Amino acid sequence: MQHTSTALTHGARGRLINETRTGDAGLGGSLWVYYIDYAYDQGGNRTSKVKNFPGAISETTTYLFDVEDSATYGSHMNRPC
Repeated sequence: MQHTSTALTHGARGRLINETRTGDAGLGGSLWVYYIDYAYDQGGNRTSKVKNFPGAISETTTYLFDVEDSATYGSHMNRPC
C-alpha cells in the first residue's frame, strides 16, 4: 500500500479536526481512502482520534488527562489510553 496524498482540515481554533488519506495499492490495484477525525476538550487537549475505513472497520484512540495536574493538563502532553 503506497500513500499518495493527505488532505488536512483545521477548525476555527486552528486545531486539526480531519485528515483524508488516499493512496494506490500498487501493481494495478485499486485506490484506497480512509479518514481520521479528531476531537478536543475545552482546554484544547485532544480527546479522541477515530480512523474510519469505508466499508470496513473504525479504529478509535481515546486520550485521558489528569485535570488535577496543571503541569500536564492543557499542555498538549496527550497520552493514549
